[in-house]
Amino acid sequence: MRLTERERKLLYALIAILVIAVSYKLIYEPVASFRDSLKKRAFNSQSSAEELTRISSEINSLRMKKQKYDLILRSENDNIMTVIQQKAEQNNIKDNLANIRSTPSNFQNKFKKVTTDFKIEGAPIQSIIKFIFDMENAGGFIVFESVTISKGLKGTDRYDASCKVNTFMADNK
Repeated sequence: MRLTERERKLLYALIAILVIAVSYKLIYEPVASFRDSLKKRAFNSQSSAEELTRISSEINSLRMKKQKYDLILRSENDNIMTVIQQKAEQNNIKDNLANIRSTPSNFQNKFKKVTTDFKIEGAPIQSIIKFIFDMENAGGFIVFESVTISKGLKGTDRYDASCKVNTFMADNK
């Protein structure tokens, strides 16, 4: 079978189109999909790396806080009565303090808990509130378990407060 010049050119064009189509299907598409999967994997790796960095910074922050709290627990700040008297003097209610009583106890065999009960009698409400604020921010593990504020003598602007404070520290035995 003899092909004319025109048929031969059409056949070459068809073969060229088939070669291009086959090479597109067999070479370009797999390479393109592999490239896309590498991009996705790189994006996921970057996201994972950012997540790990964030978690690492959180862990470091928590370690720093733990070291700070361990240092506070191990400090020899077991004289809560001195702290109460200092803060009362700073707030001009030292003369209003009454019935200061402390009760130490062990807590989970490795911490010492000191419960201190005290009363403030006949003091201005602003001074009582400032005293409580100063005590809570005095440093160390000072926790107010309960505070009861009641009106003092009738017709005056004086108040009474009953407070129960817990202090925690490491048991150094």
